[in-house]
Amino acid sequence: MTFHCKDCRECGQERDGQPDRMIQAGIGERMMNGDETRRRILALRDGAAGDERERWSAAISEFLLDFAPFCRAGTVMAFASFRSEVDTGPIVEAALARGQRVVLPRSLVGERRMALYEIDDPASQLSPGYCGIPEPLPKRCRAVDPAAVEVVLLPGSVFSRKGQRLGYGGGFYDRFLANEAPEALRIGLCFGLQIVEQIPQEPHDQAMDYLVCEKGVIDCRTGSV
Repeated sequence: MTFHCKDCRECGQERDGQPDRMIQAGIGERMMNGDETRRRILALRDGAAGDERERWSAAISEFLLDFAPFCRAGTVMAFASFRSEVDTGPIVEAALARGQRVVLPRSLVGERRMALYEIDDPASQLSPGYCGIPEPLPKRCRAVDPAAVEVVLLPGSVFSRKGQRLGYGGGFYDRFLANEAPEALRIGLCFGLQIVEQIPQEPHDQAMDYLVCEKGVIDCRTGSV
């Protein structure tokens, strides 16, 4: 199920129309203002045909579920996909079937941080939360210490092969990674059209270890697939 929200910069609602050219993975996108980059790439992602996104998401799931560092993790932090993001439903289902513990974040807006909750039945344990994004219901889930997380799967608007990431403007994941799960392996999930050559960075921005797109797994230390 897809939920929608209104007028929220932090969930990518700003749009400037369809860009005049497609941006291929790692090619052609020059360094530019972060907000402009976010708007352009989100317009591309939103503009992709639904069946294309489904096909890309299926490939991403397959690559991730065969990726040894992910498979070895006992506790993984996923995210509930929203709008035109990579569909994480099959990933969550497969991880649970394997016996991995899956946790999802809930945004505590007033505290500017995220709390984690273990899920085993997404259909009954998730409800629209911050910006309408599906989040765990605390009364139906068990809270989890972030220190237990071994792998974090991250959404985002734009990524680079170097591991740079632009989120949606709220900074929740950057603060979480820096303050609560600094040792966890970081894997960004994205479509190839979201990967650019370079992204403007701020001192607080947290880097990815790997990206998984429909082309395969990218090692951000080398930029290779």
